[in-house]
Amino acid sequence: MIKILTALCSLIIFLSAEIFAGIYHVSPLGNASWADAANIATPCSWQAAMAYAVAGDTVYFRGGDYDPGNGPGFGVPAMNPANSGTAGNPIIFMGYPGETAVIHESSGTDISGSEPSIGGYNRDYIVWDGFTLIRDKETGYGASSIVNFDMCNNCVVRNCDIGGVTPHMDHTNGVLISVLNSRYVYIYNNRLHDMAGASNPVESPVNTGAMWIFDYDHIYVYNNDMYNLRNGVQMKDRPDYVYIYNNHIWNCSGWAINAIHQDSVSDTDVIIYQNIIRDCGVALNSTDPATPLLYNIRFYNNTVYNSSISGTLAILGKPGYYPHRNSEIFNNIIYNASDDNHGLVTYYNIIPEQMPSYADYNVYFGGGHWDLNTSDAGAAVYNNLAEWRVATNLDINSIISNPLFVNPGGTDPLDYRLQPGSPAMIGRGGAYPPVAGTFITGNEVIGSTLSGTPSDTAAPAPPAALRAQ
Repeated sequence: MIKILTALCSLIIFLSAEIFAGIYHVSPLGNASWADAANIATPCSWQAAMAYAVAGDTVYFRGGDYDPGNGPGFGVPAMNPANSGTAGNPIIFMGYPGETAVIHESSGTDISGSEPSIGGYNRDYIVWDGFTLIRDKETGYGASSIVNFDMCNNCVVRNCDIGGVTPHMDHTNGVLISVLNSRYVYIYNNRLHDMAGASNPVESPVNTGAMWIFDYDHIYVYNNDMYNLRNGVQMKDRPDYVYIYNNHIWNCSGWAINAIHQDSVSDTDVIIYQNIIRDCGVALNSTDPATPLLYNIRFYNNTVYNSSISGTLAILGKPGYYPHRNSEIFNNIIYNASDDNHGLVTYYNIIPEQMPSYADYNVYFGGGHWDLNTSDAGAAVYNNLAEWRVATNLDINSIISNPLFVNPGGTDPLDYRLQPGSPAMIGRGGAYPPVAGTFITGNEVIGSTLSGTPSDTAAPAPPAALRAQ
């Protein structure tokens, strides 16, 4: 009898969640009650949606411009739902299909002059899907973003076009998306663009870009376009279990991906694979002088084209500071289009224990050289791969050869597929692909489609009910 009653109670709870979950509608001038907003003809305001949406609800934002006004405070989105979703029933806020819901930047009173518009503060299982967001109000400097998740778990931003106004007035830490103190956040199938920093910044726009992520674990960034930026993905302070894959990143004047740390706690597992990175300053940077132990960086099966700053890849381990451990860099194609690009690969390391534990099966092509301990006493420059191998015991099976892209220098990810007979058909093998570069099958989806189409490459699965359909 007890078992039967328990089962009935569970069924009632489940059915209640299903019964009370609903579909509602919002418009820029909507003023109907929440109950009436179930009818598409009588939408409510976005304020009502934030107040009343509960687990399982889907709230459609009709086309038009939404100005959130003044944000409630530093880091708290103006559109911060009052409730959280659940694992099986997230709260979904979605742009109405076939229409364009445009959300502008929230005004603020702090030094940045702005606050985030959407995201979540101390909320779980929230999905933002299919919006156009514009950073168009910031007038100051400091840390700011238009999408922010702070103290959130299992949240999603997907299928959105998020941009700044170029040239943008951002300084120091101005980005499009920020994630703080959060776990299991999924950022996918978005266009993130035009955050290059002010031309005359009050402070150096060193962290300006697509996103910065502080104190977090299990963050998934995939199938995004990131372009016309100072930086792409910035990770800082306890970057644990971060997966960055199938992105198309271009025209970043700084670094495409940056992993640094200024805490006393060791960090682990930053996995970067099958991205196309072109016309950026540095593909992977991890050179903060205060970086303590950072374990298990994996950079593999990426295509890097036309890096412009000395050091396409940089891994740090400087005397007096903490070294990296167990870094692996393999199966990449690193193609510099000009001899003026100094340095195909730069490892900042001092002693063998600080060297990446594995670097091999990379395909290099174009001008440059390999540098060891750049800018330090005893720095060495190696002008050919053979000398580099002898000095470091790295890249034993790597080659220098034209990878034969379909259309090198093109703007479409498909331009970086390999022609038949490409010498890049080498690879680490085993649990990893036997081919270098981004395209393994040739059918991968790289970058954003804004249609929810996932990559055909297996990847860590998001929680139930949060998958793109």
